[in-house]
Amino acid sequence: MADILHRELNLLEAHTDIVWEVADETARLALASPQEAKHVGGTCWQQDNNSFWKLVSTGPNVWVQLNATGTGGDVVGPAVATDNAFARFDTTTGKLIQDSSVIADDSGNITTVGTVDGRDIAADGTNQDNHIAAANPHSGSASTTDLTTHTSDGTIHFTEGAIDHTNILSVGTNTHTQIDMHLAAANPHSDSASDTDLTAHTGDATIHFTEASIDHTAIANVGTNTHTQIDTHIANNPNVIDPTALTDGQYYSFGPIEDVTVDENSIGFSAVLAINFTDGHYDMANGSDGDGQIYYPRIAVEAGTGTRQVMRAGYIRNDTWNWTVGGELWISTTNGTLTQTAPVAPNYLQRVGYAVTADIILFDPQGAALKLTI
Repeated sequence: MADILHRELNLLEAHTDIVWEVADETARLALASPQEAKHVGGTCWQQDNNSFWKLVSTGPNVWVQLNATGTGGDVVGPAVATDNAFARFDTTTGKLIQDSSVIADDSGNITTVGTVDGRDIAADGTNQDNHIAAANPHSGSASTTDLTTHTSDGTIHFTEGAIDHTNILSVGTNTHTQIDMHLAAANPHSDSASDTDLTAHTGDATIHFTEASIDHTAIANVGTNTHTQIDTHIANNPNVIDPTALTDGQYYSFGPIEDVTVDENSIGFSAVLAINFTDGHYDMANGSDGDGQIYYPRIAVEAGTGTRQVMRAGYIRNDTWNWTVGGELWISTTNGTLTQTAPVAPNYLQRVGYAVTADIILFDPQGAALKLTI
């Protein structure tokens, strides 16, 4: 501070006859007398309020203040700053400023990397909300009150009374009653059920049909069928199975599908699994001598581990297979796979089925696993 003041005093002294430094106003007023007219134009620094004065006359003694008095003092800023950035006060002293990210370019455009409340019509946004309500783009459907009373949850709510069904786009004038009557009259299911059957059960969002209301005539691409015809066909052919009709990823089980705990299955669908007697869970089967994971085999009908479905016996198709038709299938010495080459000693031998086609097998393990010896 003292350095700055002395620098300013030196500058002033270079342009005047004399520069005084006094403690207060009393001392300043006592400096000059009418006999010292040669010092008119001199300047004085008054220490008690940091003020500068210029002597303009000595008869009577007249001083003119050169700066504002007060306790503000100098303001200090950073060594470097961002070009065109707004200066901001740093702390509450009023004497320290800092850089900012708010930029005003030479064209008057203001930018910032922070968040700006764009509701510039009013600080709290109320004027903008009123402006939107007044514009009311939904005026054909709801009142201003309906649009503005529910803004707190971010949703516009409409009551039945607030909805005007007039001129729904490209439809014309409609009411709920008109729409309900139109649906009932159009009755797209008239060949299968009466209006009563269609409308009486709308309360649970399900259309219910009675047996008498269902017309089985000309079910798409099937022809004329009745429940009796279908039931008779099933009764007369309970065991008719065509395994070659299976598509990739399909299977036909001879019994219930089992839910078991699978700890290991890196192959996925159609992996061969076997029981692990340590924990009762299923791992990938392996007929090698060191593994011996071969007992109570099952075939996976879904991928993954955890609680998964497996099949004990049945037909299954996997288009990645390429079996020799009619060839026997054995548990392989590679985890989770089958082979048509019977393992040799000292491995385990477990037959599990045969190839129906190149990609369809009958999985039906027979007999106990045998440990082959040399």
